[in-house]
Amino acid sequence: MGNLLLENFINDINSKREDAIQKAFTLRMEMIDNQINDIPKKVEFYNERFANRDGFEQSFANANGFTTQDLSYKSPYDNFVSLVDSFNFSSIMFSVKDLSPKDYRPRTLSTYQYEIRDMEVIKKQIMDMTKFEINNVFDMYLSRVCSIVTKVDYCSEITNCEIKSFNQKGYPVSELAINTVNNTSCTIRTSVKWNCSKYGKIFGQYPTTIHNVKRAGSDKTANIFEVASDNFNNVWTSFKAIEKNEKTNRAIVRLEEELSSVQKTDPADRFYDAKYIAKRVKKLNERIAKEKAKLIDVRAFRDVGQSLLKEVA
Repeated sequence: MGNLLLENFINDINSKREDAIQKAFTLRMEMIDNQINDIPKKVEFYNERFANRDGFEQSFANANGFTTQDLSYKSPYDNFVSLVDSFNFSSIMFSVKDLSPKDYRPRTLSTYQYEIRDMEVIKKQIMDMTKFEINNVFDMYLSRVCSIVTKVDYCSEITNCEIKSFNQKGYPVSELAINTVNNTSCTIRTSVKWNCSKYGKIFGQYPTTIHNVKRAGSDKTANIFEVASDNFNNVWTSFKAIEKNEKTNRAIVRLEEELSSVQKTDPADRFYDAKYIAKRVKKLNERIAKEKAKLIDVRAFRDVGQSLLKEVA
């Protein structure tokens, strides 16, 4: 696959980033404006809901935010309720001041004053967060798609990579049409789904499916790499070798970072042990040499999409 062809594809996708960022930013600012306007209703609802709790003092809205009590009460589950939890981007929207007396007795009731930050500060922080998130999504999307495309190109050089559809829903959902020099064609569809880890972290996954795999003059039906390859066994062996090399290279990078950290140890430190440092450096160098010996000499992709991606994006 020619560099220009892949570069055009990456540039086409990158040109959609700014629109995605602006749409996400606009939606978030609309949400924040609505929440600010809705503060009196939120405070009223909060007071009605928790007025029957022992020790609860009513919250009140003011012109620039609200004052509330984080209500902590004893229950079988030690429940904790906070009005600010009902706001999206609360850490960006509000500055917080503790109005409780500063004594050293255990307290179950704290009073906080939440004041709305200057709107320009809110806009800047929301824009920074939006750029970071959307750019990460696009980078992951491009990394995923380019990985598949360059593997197809490894099997048979790609002559056409056309974006058939691209929907912007805060993240890319696309359909690409691929043709190769030996008249193999396919459609690559990529979408995004969101998941939550067991640690409560939200992360995106990029399911990529390949459809309509055909090769002119052949009735063979299999995965795109097998159909597009003239010698699939060699190609598959190369794929596995490249995957092993990538894993080994990651291990080498980690060891080299550890070695660099050990070598930077300050000799003036009172805990510095020259003998231990020398032994540690020797062991790390031996491990690095051992990992490098695992590297397999394999034909590289004709066009390494990931390196080009970093240059263009």
